[in-house]
Amino acid sequence: MYTNKQADLLSDGRAHAEEGALSVSKSLGNRWQWEAQTALRRESVVSTGFAEPVRAWEQRAQSSLHGFLSQAWSVRLDILQDRYDREWMPIQPVFRTFWKDRARGPLQLQASVGGMRHYARPALNDRYWYPGGNVDLLPESGWMLDGDVRMAWKTTWWKGNVQTMGWLGNIDHWIQWAPGAGSFWQAENLASVKTSGVEIRIDAERPVASGQHTSCYGQVIYGYTHARNATGEFLLYQPGHRATAVAGFRFKGFSFGLRQQASGWRPVSRDGQEWLPAYALLAADCGALFDLDDWQIQAQLSLENLTNTYVESVVGRPLPGRSFRLQVILRRSSAGFQQNKPG
Repeated sequence: MYTNKQADLLSDGRAHAEEGALSVSKSLGNRWQWEAQTALRRESVVSTGFAEPVRAWEQRAQSSLHGFLSQAWSVRLDILQDRYDREWMPIQPVFRTFWKDRARGPLQLQASVGGMRHYARPALNDRYWYPGGNVDLLPESGWMLDGDVRMAWKTTWWKGNVQTMGWLGNIDHWIQWAPGAGSFWQAENLASVKTSGVEIRIDAERPVASGQHTSCYGQVIYGYTHARNATGEFLLYQPGHRATAVAGFRFKGFSFGLRQQASGWRPVSRDGQEWLPAYALLAADCGALFDLDDWQIQAQLSLENLTNTYVESVVGRPLPGRSFRLQVILRRSSAGFQQNKPG
């Protein structure tokens, strides 16, 4: 359900999607590994916010080559190409090089550097949402560079890692929604956007019952993003600061965790003089994994916004209140599956 209090707009709708994927891999000697994958997704949306029902087909073809140059160095090249409604998009190459230091006691250092061509077609809402959708939107196109450094440790009772990531990019035709005529918003392209940022992530896990595959785990993530258009204006609703904290436990193939997400102030004007306040939302995640010979079933239930907190995603349009999402994944392997044992 979408709402706009200023325009007294109430839009009910439903959406569903089906998707599937197929992958193959092959070793090319002792140092190279090749993999190919194709994925197909069909999305259908019926909403009073759309002038008419909308359906879209999306397909992705991907080929990957991973080479191990030495014990410390490896490289990976991915070639991606998407297809939307029988039209092929430009090829997107992704290159990455990895370095891994030999383990020194319980510690190990890793690092990687990579770059990619960015290409993103406008989403269904961007093109067809009524009012405000823009069928003449151009796809985003540009480049991204990123790198990360990771320190991992593992002892008898603890394992975890600390990872720092940074990125830099330049995107043409950036898509954003901005205030338009009256109280409605409209999708638009920005000529050029420069973005950069950093993210720090800490993970830790500790077994609590020997032989029972039971463990407690925690995670903390903090990120900062700086993004401006070619004239130095703020990007609307792009928070500079964001954070996530997770705590939970695993027992054999079952897991449960609490997730606290927080976002900093979000600009609602291009000059940065008007902002939406920061917010924090609490959620819970439950998971189960079952191995049945050649089949594996994975179920994930997420309960979002447990406290039913009112948060506006944009001015006058709140995020969903208390809600849930259920995901079930079925996998089959002729080699069979080995029971997942955390810890």
